[in-house]
Amino acid sequence: MMRWQQLRIVLLSLTTIGIFLVLVKVILSPNPPKKKPLNNAFFPSPEYTLAVGQIEGKGDSFN
Repeated sequence: MMRWQQLRIVLLSLTTIGIFLVLVKVILSPNPPKKKPLNNAFFPSPEYTLAVGQIEGKGDSFN
């Protein structure tokens, strides 16, 4: 019975330390990695939208 309690305490402390370290790393990271926008048919990249706008004669407007 004591063995299970010790194992539980060790696992809980390791989990707590791991979560704490991840939080510290996220908070202290100077520039968190930015997610790239989805480049597919539904969400074209700004460069693609700009190029299509110029081809269609709309210039720099995005509407």
